[in-house]
Amino acid sequence: MLSFCLLCRTCVLLSLSLVLPVSAASLELAEVSTQAAQAFSPTTPVASVVMTGTAQWSAGDLSNGTRVETQSAIADDRTCTWTGKDGTAHNVASSNCWTSTVWFLPHLALQTVGQPTSLQRAPISDSVPHLRYSLHIAPGRTSAATTALIQTWSQADLKLDHTTLLPASLKYSIHPDQNSSVDLQVEVRYSNYKAVSGVQLPMHIERYVNGTVQVSIDIASAVIN
Repeated sequence: MLSFCLLCRTCVLLSLSLVLPVSAASLELAEVSTQAAQAFSPTTPVASVVMTGTAQWSAGDLSNGTRVETQSAIADDRTCTWTGKDGTAHNVASSNCWTSTVWFLPHLALQTVGQPTSLQRAPISDSVPHLRYSLHIAPGRTSAATTALIQTWSQADLKLDHTTLLPASLKYSIHPDQNSSVDLQVEVRYSNYKAVSGVQLPMHIERYVNGTVQVSIDIASAVIN
């Protein structure tokens, strides 16, 4: 077992703009999105969350110690790092740094207050509420080819629980460091929700890569700002 500190800040989150056709279905989705944000935090927007707990790793070299992950704000030169038990920071490959939501707490992307504007949200037709997020960089900020890659790399599908409208799972792709054309499917599942300072947080998080569990996290405490 190891200690696991997860840090989310609004500067880490990406911008959010609702992109929906004008129809009864889209109006219903907009209402669902609003209700989902209220289910997460009924009163005020969440600026930051620090979650601490234990994690059981089934893959990778982290049998004990602490792991810290960072993600800079959206910019042309966005950077991501991870630091393991040796205390050394490692850069994350660019193809894995553009995921459009924070994988351990995509709930923050449900909020619209204080968000930047690069992240677009669209509905997915399904029997349960789904939202698809992706980054759309403004023209001229990067080359057309890079902009297209970022849009592809950043795509993430968020499934909401049909009853509570809280996030149930998040699906996106990661890639081997040396081959960004190869997709590895990631699914993160959220359960055991509890209220912390009035905010609904998942106390159990499981991350799967290509159908195999990579890490199982149990949150012991959280601080909301």
